[in-house]
Amino acid sequence: MSVAYLSDKKISYTTKGSGPALVLLHGYLESKEVWEIFSTLLDGYRLIIPDLPGHGDSDVIDSAHTMDLMADAVAAILDKEQVERCIIYGHSMGGYAAEAFARKYPQKTRAIGLVHSTIYPDNEEKKANRKREIDLLRKGKQKLVVSGMLPKIVAKSNLEKLRPELENIVERANNFPANGIIAVLNGMMMRPEHTINPAIPFHIIGGNEDNFIPVSVYNKMAADNPTARLDMIEGVGHASFIEKPDELAHKIQTFISGYVDK
Repeated sequence: MSVAYLSDKKISYTTKGSGPALVLLHGYLESKEVWEIFSTLLDGYRLIIPDLPGHGDSDVIDSAHTMDLMADAVAAILDKEQVERCIIYGHSMGGYAAEAFARKYPQKTRAIGLVHSTIYPDNEEKKANRKREIDLLRKGKQKLVVSGMLPKIVAKSNLEKLRPELENIVERANNFPANGIIAVLNGMMMRPEHTINPAIPFHIIGGNEDNFIPVSVYNKMAADNPTARLDMIEGVGHASFIEKPDELAHKIQTFISGYVDK
């Protein structure tokens, strides 16, 4: 494990491999460990895998971890590693952070990929759900928040076979600092709609059994971003990196080889 610093706060990350820099950002209530199995399928890249602020081994920085703050955390890691440009993929919340990174640091962004994520801001229903989670966290009911959300990241058809992996994710999330989770929830509610620079290669990856993002939203993102590539993976929900990791890795490598000049 390596460490970079933002506002004198620790940002934990791991690196492995060699080649073009590829950053993988985890989602809400996750940590860098969710990419462990998947990352073994990506040969020929220098993988940089952080714990975003407030999650995993990274410190809590503020009362609201905006997506811009998370983008700054990624930039701090790149500076520490002396990486000038990277390809960046983010899962769910990690996708929001990747969007902010591409907007704030276009000169550092070779390509961006959203894995079960969206460019659109929270609607009022989603904001209300996040506020309910914050209320539960402040009442000391973190395990209720974690157990109520994480099993939904996989398709119903994959739940039983992936239960051991999900239990590991749940166990780790139960040990995150509650104020870190609250900071992340506050930040997600504050995020704007993102416009992806059409000069930056843009990859959208969705699942046809996603419990959080309907197929219609993936199609709308592709329609709103005509230069983007949309890949839908059949038989997965919101977590193809554990549901069908080989297929996800293939789609990412195919996109990079076809759309990104190495």
